[in-house]
Amino acid sequence: MEIENKVNTLTNSFEPNLAPQINLTTKTQKRACALVAYLRKSKKRFLKSSEIIAFLRNEAPENIRITDDIRNPREIKKEVLEKAVELFPDIQLNKSKHGRREVRILVS
Repeated sequence: MEIENKVNTLTNSFEPNLAPQINLTTKTQKRACALVAYLRKSKKRFLKSSEIIAFLRNEAPENIRITDDIRNPREIKKEVLEKAVELFPDIQLNKSKHGRREVRILVS
């Protein structure tokens, strides 16, 4: 009886620690963390390439946004995606099976 009460009144919550354990020093690391936070907040399973670029240009915090004077935003997107996969174990890259085979970021 006493064991049943302890099991039924379990108060601990077990949530995975999904935040990176390192200090974010570079813009790429900050952009990757902001992108992953945006992906989780949007509650979508994945973000398409165009959505990633739109986030980095318009919705990211002001100090890490991609501005119009940057020559190659696709290279920045590629670096941000690679850094996100490196920092977060539950994030994966995947290519769309149809369309232009664009790279997507998804939560596993």
